[in-house]
Amino acid sequence: MVKEGVAKLSDDGLTPVKQLEKDRAMRRELIVDQQRVWMSLKSELAENGISVISPGGSERHRQAVLDTQFHEQIFRS
Repeated sequence: MVKEGVAKLSDDGLTPVKQLEKDRAMRRELIVDQQRVWMSLKSELAENGISVISPGGSERHRQAVLDTQFHEQIFRS
């Protein structure tokens, strides 16, 4: 609608351009809030001895050990 230049107001009284602007602003707020919560959670986990590692952050043999533990202790439970 934006590409075609449609300026008709929707049921919420916004043009397509304004709807996109509002959507972008809301997404930005959600991302900022998500990152704040994640950093807080990560900190709490670390305080309790739980580490969060990135996919490339562990060695292959350690990954194999984790896979084995997961299958033996969690998946089969």
